[in-house]
Amino acid sequence: MIVAKILDMQEAIKKIPALFNFVPLHVEDPLGNLPDQFKNMYKYDTDDIVFYEFLKTQIDDNMLSFEFIPIPILSITTPNFRDQQFYLDDMNIEYAHRTPGGKGENITIVDVEYAWNFEHEDNFYKKGTLLGGTNNDAVSENKNHGTAVMGMLCGDNNELGVLGICPEINFFGYGQHPISCIKTIADKLLPGDIILIEFQMPGPRYNYINRPDQLGCVPPEFFDSIFNQIKYATDKGVIVIEGAANGEENLDDPIYQRKFDKTFRDSGAIIVGACHNIDKHVATYYTGYGSIVDCHGYGFGVVTTGYGDLCGPEYNRYYTKQFRGTSSAAPMIAGICACVNGIRKAQGQTVFTPIEMRDFIKRGAVSCIGDKQIGSWPDFKSLVKILTRFPDYNGDNLVDFSDFVEFARLYNNQSTVADLNFDGKLDNTDFDKFRLEYYGKQW
Repeated sequence: MIVAKILDMQEAIKKIPALFNFVPLHVEDPLGNLPDQFKNMYKYDTDDIVFYEFLKTQIDDNMLSFEFIPIPILSITTPNFRDQQFYLDDMNIEYAHRTPGGKGENITIVDVEYAWNFEHEDNFYKKGTLLGGTNNDAVSENKNHGTAVMGMLCGDNNELGVLGICPEINFFGYGQHPISCIKTIADKLLPGDIILIEFQMPGPRYNYINRPDQLGCVPPEFFDSIFNQIKYATDKGVIVIEGAANGEENLDDPIYQRKFDKTFRDSGAIIVGACHNIDKHVATYYTGYGSIVDCHGYGFGVVTTGYGDLCGPEYNRYYTKQFRGTSSAAPMIAGICACVNGIRKAQGQTVFTPIEMRDFIKRGAVSCIGDKQIGSWPDFKSLVKILTRFPDYNGDNLVDFSDFVEFARLYNNQSTVADLNFDGKLDNTDFDKFRLEYYGKQW
């Protein structure tokens, strides 16, 4: 027996993922007849869609029999945790999301780690999948970790759960160690797409021993085989994001033989440190730090999908308020890069190269506080102003002095013209000097 209820498509997208135990079926007939080919359970490309709560499945030889009843729409409700995602407010995410392309449209992110829950309710609309490797369910920590990263990046833009930084990206997982997959992934991507490496490696401090306290861990590019693959990816125009690791290491220490010195060698990756979520822009005790670290993100108290300490108990409704580490910091920067290049694509502009992106996201950013260098905190308010006011960032549209004043203010992260560092004043001589400098390099 089938009893069905037709729901408005937009309302279905908002409400139905809040239910844990449901089976959505592709509907050919708007009257609600069960289609013969119901293996396409997650297709929703018609104007009307029927959702059924699954009560019983019986497998008898080659026959499947089902019993369904209408879903009580409000029987299970996942709260909206957006007001607890303070990192979105601190990066001024609304400036990106209200700009065409600013939700990461037409950008792909591949997350390199070991496992994800692709059936999570908050991954319903932009469903992620595995690009390669194995989705290893054997260790729950792996699966929760990947699910947390996925929620930070592409949590559905709806009324429940969390909101992703770039909810319209194409998200893929690659379940393999980076030592053997970065080049393979890069060959599958387009310029402007992103590889997020959610790994750290035990370094020489403790004889390359993987310690339970993570001391001595370093970014993967310390190892030449991974560095070379990252360089291959960035040379192809693919942006690579690495965490600075949770090893409490000064990456400028001589023990690292200048492998984290960009003046000695540069993979083109963006390296991300971790800051406190309360004492913002102050390095956490565990984060790697040093001159190679470009940006920082929250390293404590990140609200996202997975783990289940904030919401559950059903696995597909797990949420957390305790995701942490450079593991939580790095996806923030990956998401920012996706939004920026999404905007560039929507403008019809060429996407930023990895080096251009690494420099650009620091414009208007907030510097870290304290002795540990963990880079800057990007701010969408400044970035979007530059992207929309000066879409051709090579400078061809800087045609008059008023444009120069506005651009220089944004470029230098100053609130008033008087604060600009051009000999205390701005005049046409400064304008000419600035144009010469600006035309001569990419920022």
